[in-house]
Amino acid sequence: MFEIGIQMRKERGAENVFDFSIGNPDVEPPEPVIEALRRVATENRPRSHGYMPNAGFPEVRARIAAIATQLGATIDHETAPERLDLIDVPDPRSAARAFLRMRGSPVSPLPP
Repeated sequence: MFEIGIQMRKERGAENVFDFSIGNPDVEPPEPVIEALRRVATENRPRSHGYMPNAGFPEVRARIAAIATQLGATIDHETAPERLDLIDVPDPRSAARAFLRMRGSPVSPLPP
C-alpha cells in the first residue's frame, strides 16, 4: 500500500499527494511526542511496545468523553459499541473497514 503513495508523489509531485495510509503520516511528530517515545523506550517497561486494545485505553476514552461532553455531545466511554449504525470510511481497503465489519457494522466507502 505504501508503494502507491511513493509512485503518486513521483507522478504528481510530493506537494500534491497526501498519503494517509496506516502508520504513514505526512508530518513529523511534535517534540513532546518524540520526548514521550524516548522516555518509554528508555524505561523499557514490559509490554509497552505493542498495539493498544481495539477499543482504546480506558483513560483516553474517558478524556475524549469529557471533551465531548464539554462540546455538548454524549459518549458512553465505559463500553465499546458492539455495532454501529453506519460508518463512512475514506478508503475501502483500510484496516479500519475490516475491523468495523468484523464488529458487524455496515461500512460505506466515501466517493473519491
